[in-house]
Amino acid sequence: MSQIVSRRESLYLSSSNPAESIKTVCDMTQYPSSCFSSISSLNSPAKPDPEVIFKLSLQVSISDLKNLSSFLISFNDVSSQAAVKDCVSQFDDSLSRLNDSLSAMEVGPGEKMLTLEKVKDIQTWVSAAMTDQDTCIDGLEEMGSKFLDEIKAKIERSKEFLSISLAIIAKMQALLEKFDLKLH
Repeated sequence: MSQIVSRRESLYLSSSNPAESIKTVCDMTQYPSSCFSSISSLNSPAKPDPEVIFKLSLQVSISDLKNLSSFLISFNDVSSQAAVKDCVSQFDDSLSRLNDSLSAMEVGPGEKMLTLEKVKDIQTWVSAAMTDQDTCIDGLEEMGSKFLDEIKAKIERSKEFLSISLAIIAKMQALLEKFDLKLH
């Protein structure tokens, strides 16, 4: 009986509207409302699946990280200038890793967007991007930045988006099964 319900649920998800698909994926993250609002604000395809929703989550993370980097560059705090410069460098590394993740998902005709190997690589890259942000906070704390609380709040928001992406990719196989799809 549970297989019938499970099958019915997956058929519903595969034919449901984009908002329901996004909600299903976002409900598996630590920040479901933030996930849903950030991803649903983007132009998503008519029938998004977990892979497409994950790709959108990466785009949100990249956009927020670019804004964070620009925000840091605008600071003119001599006491923490070195730490801010290190943060910007770390964020550049993070952006590179996130862009590598997006590039890994670009495929030609007949190719699969995600494979088990790609999922593992992407998990590593997104985790490293989160670590870069922690390292940035540590450096700012050591330098005694007078803007630490303001910067920290923006970094925490960015880490939240990365956490969403990491949760989605970590649960990709289970998500695909909910949508009656398979990891390639």
